[in-house]
Amino acid sequence: MRKAPLLFHVAAMMVLLAVPGQAQQDYNVLLIMSDDLTAEALGCYGNTVCLTPNIDALAAGGTRYTRAYCQYPVCGPSRSSMMFSYYPHTTGVFGYVSGRSENGDRESWTQYFRNRGYYAARVSKIFHMGVPRNIQAGGNGEDDALSWTERFNSQGPEAEDAIPLDSALNGGNPTAERLAGIKEGDSGVNQIIGGNTYEYVIVPNDDTDQSDGKSAVKACELLELHKNERFILAVGFVRPHIPFVAPKQYFDLYPWQKMVPPTVSAGDQDDVIHKYVTTSRLKFNETEKKKSIAGYYASVTYMDAQVGKVLQKLEDEGLAENTIVIFASDHGFFLGEHDFWSKQYVHEESARVPLIIKVPGKVPAVCGSFAELVDLFPTTAELCGLPVPTRLQGKSLATTLDDPTATVRDAAFTVMGSNTLYCLRSADYAFIQKSATGSGGYELYDMLNDPFQYTNLASNPAYATVLDEFKISMAANLASVVGYNDSRTTFTGGTGTDYNNANNWDKGAPAAEVVDRPTSPRNDAIINDGKIVTTTASLSSQYYDVNLGFDGTPGTLNLATSWKAQSSGPDMGIRVGVGAGSVGTLNLQSGANLTLSGAGNHDLYVGDAAGGLGTVNILAGSTMNTRDAVYVVNGTISFDRAATFLSGNAVGKLEVGNNGVLSFDTDGANVFTLPVTNATLGGTSTLQMNLGGTFTSGDTWLIASGISRLTGTFGTVEDPSDPTLEFIVHYGTGLADADEIVVELTDGGPSDPDHDPDGDAVQTGIE
Repeated sequence: MRKAPLLFHVAAMMVLLAVPGQAQQDYNVLLIMSDDLTAEALGCYGNTVCLTPNIDALAAGGTRYTRAYCQYPVCGPSRSSMMFSYYPHTTGVFGYVSGRSENGDRESWTQYFRNRGYYAARVSKIFHMGVPRNIQAGGNGEDDALSWTERFNSQGPEAEDAIPLDSALNGGNPTAERLAGIKEGDSGVNQIIGGNTYEYVIVPNDDTDQSDGKSAVKACELLELHKNERFILAVGFVRPHIPFVAPKQYFDLYPWQKMVPPTVSAGDQDDVIHKYVTTSRLKFNETEKKKSIAGYYASVTYMDAQVGKVLQKLEDEGLAENTIVIFASDHGFFLGEHDFWSKQYVHEESARVPLIIKVPGKVPAVCGSFAELVDLFPTTAELCGLPVPTRLQGKSLATTLDDPTATVRDAAFTVMGSNTLYCLRSADYAFIQKSATGSGGYELYDMLNDPFQYTNLASNPAYATVLDEFKISMAANLASVVGYNDSRTTFTGGTGTDYNNANNWDKGAPAAEVVDRPTSPRNDAIINDGKIVTTTASLSSQYYDVNLGFDGTPGTLNLATSWKAQSSGPDMGIRVGVGAGSVGTLNLQSGANLTLSGAGNHDLYVGDAAGGLGTVNILAGSTMNTRDAVYVVNGTISFDRAATFLSGNAVGKLEVGNNGVLSFDTDGANVFTLPVTNATLGGTSTLQMNLGGTFTSGDTWLIASGISRLTGTFGTVEDPSDPTLEFIVHYGTGLADADEIVVELTDGGPSDPDHDPDGDAVQTGIE
């Protein structure tokens, strides 16, 4: 059995600078984006029905990537991630926005080129635009003005503007037929799913009547106007995004009666942990399936024809010899595989994207290295001789354009939702988990022997080791993609001795990064991307919170030395990942010391029930102390060896709720000296304890309520005859048979959950 690598460093945070002294290359950049295009629809990726001669010709002259993946299979987050070269959990962009407010003054891909002398233009959809809404209106959608010198929209008619199929006015052409989707006032039976309405729209023969035809015309105009200057031109075609709209000549190529939907075996969805747009939810019959495939293919071929016009203009203007051409899609699309439709999955058909890069003078090739859309920014920067910003999370693919056998990354990482689906795609396997902790289940596919992902191996005992290694790899990657890789995220010195004193709050933080200091009567410090922002409200009582990741935005604090947050009386808390869509991370580096002290209540919150995702990493040699209560919900607190947690204060309560994880790996250092008086682990929480060392007299650990999983290896119990020695593991009631219990007391006896020959451990609630 093949073993997955222990750790996939797919989200490497450092990118090398361009070679010092490297000459500026006279390359322009032409980015062509399709919308909702699955690689499986292109001839160059093996489709024998759908006609894409222009994209196929580009692939034949460039490098075609067979393992390219988006970071999020929805338009808005995917495009934001690509344009800023950050993973969604770094920026917190999980919706239909550009990402500008989340990324602040960080330069986007085209903004970076624009600020270095390039003419930067956008034609139609690059950042998110609603289709068909923004296309019909001709608006900018969720575009980012700072990214462009000029921007152009391609207003065009869509399904709403077509004459209905049953209208006496149409004379048979044009036609529009709704396949699935109920709009207000409709009496049809098919459901609308996620705002996407499947419509089959045949329009007049002139390509330029539609948005994509207009985009091709404008792109050709700009190539001619700016051929004598350096440019980065981004052209976004909206097809084949639904509604499926194309001139009649393209529909004529695909009579719907001849379309063949994918074969789906009975029970194909039974072992899938997440379902969204399915055949049953759409209420599709066979005719509607065939018309959807025909409409999709017609839209693809129409889009391909517009790509051909732009590429021909590049040749005609003599620009092909000094222009890098990139063709890609924001994500893939299901066309009935596994009885799924649309996107919003992390399986192959939805997460994998077509990617072709053609660089003048490079030998055409097919490359099997994993590539991601975040890689395009650093790749073009390096190819054009610009310094690659070290803050980017993407990796340059430049080496693969000279050597297609080169490997840039070992795996690809795709997510869906802030805490819904996560996928690691390695050479041998695809691993999917639901929720950051895996509480929603797992999928594991053998991609060498089961490339279409029919058989989920997650519950197969023969693959237990592979599954466990992927779980570790996923946790490592999730930790690595939260937080920006620049100086704004690290506080490097000083000790703020009094939180209630505004003059001490920002000690150790670069002055330019402190937007505002906390002020009375309420001091809420929100640390998003290392910046301190305050909100002030007139409340009857004062209390103080430090929020790392708040109200849907990400926040990271990398604490390198000491920071004391002290209040003289009011309550105070540190909240890591609070609010729906929020992602917070607190990293205590070696030697760091974080203390909450003083009068009042002092609580630590890691994640929350509203959907916040929090992580606290306490590394070797660091110390964290707080008073009163520690709450972990949808979050993780992990301890490295020789770290200290809560040893200096009497903590009144420790609660770990749904999707909460405490992970101890401390070699027995201090963790068992906690004077915790009320500890509760409930719901789907997990306690992972890998404890070496020796338990001595007075060491106590109490779990006072239901726990679904207890795993780990416990250290040696010293002097079991000592009546003051107490080691209690109390599972409570309601432990299901399927729950995982692995407890090993290394007192010389066998490894057995019920083994307690010396009477030094008390275990209840085990059947």
